[in-house]
Amino acid sequence: MHRNCPVCDTVMCTDSWHGYPVRTCPQCTLVSSLGFFSAQDYDDYHHTSPFRSNFKEYVRIARVSLYEKVHYLALNSHIGNPNYSFLDVGCGPGVYLEAAGFLGWRAKGVDPDRVNSKWGVDRGLHIHTGSLTSANYDSASVDFVQCKQVLEHIATPIETLSEVYRILAPGGLVQVDVPNQRSLSARAKIWARRHDYGFIQPPRHVLAYNATSMHYALSIAGFQVCDVFNSYPGDSVYYPLPGRQRSYLLHRLASSLSLGSVLVAYARKPAYAPA
Repeated sequence: MHRNCPVCDTVMCTDSWHGYPVRTCPQCTLVSSLGFFSAQDYDDYHHTSPFRSNFKEYVRIARVSLYEKVHYLALNSHIGNPNYSFLDVGCGPGVYLEAAGFLGWRAKGVDPDRVNSKWGVDRGLHIHTGSLTSANYDSASVDFVQCKQVLEHIATPIETLSEVYRILAPGGLVQVDVPNQRSLSARAKIWARRHDYGFIQPPRHVLAYNATSMHYALSIAGFQVCDVFNSYPGDSVYYPLPGRQRSYLLHRLASSLSLGSVLVAYARKPAYAPA
């Protein structure tokens, strides 16, 4: 069970770490702890959300983040376009949905957390409670998808990315970010023999990616990979956080050495792809 890689289906090499299995794919280098922790373990994990209590501040910094992504992707002509559609997978209470509203976009999101999604719905945001596949969005109906800090939680990443591909319009873009297993932070945890195996943090994080495994996942799902790079907590574009902390400086230095703890990828659905 779960012996094969959930990205490329190669038989994985198994080791043990603090009493739970850690499997590494020799092909795409994905790391997994699938098969040891149950869905109930994940449901029982105590999730907290500062986003609701500090919602306005998070929306403020998310507006900056989203605007910078728009500029990076040369999407400025779509600002104010009410026909431009944005989907946030793992949207929480809807921070980026509200930020996208300031750009004039049609924004919707999906999140399995009933408390977060209800909180956002009560604010008038369009959030589906459940998985992306259960939302059953129309094919080729979205222009830009954000999948932020999601894939490390999901046992079936290709299924999720393939659903993103289906939902995206031809030529549409997806931005994915996950913890970076090849980061300085992840390596330090392994060197220190911490309970977490880098960014394998059971039962919360069951998969850990690096640039190679991310490129594999997006390509297998059908995407044209545009760029894969690393960032860091506190980066105003890819991991905005309120306030400033001294630790940001160390994270930023690690990122400058290509060892940042946030892995970012952009990919596109081919313009010629069928709906």
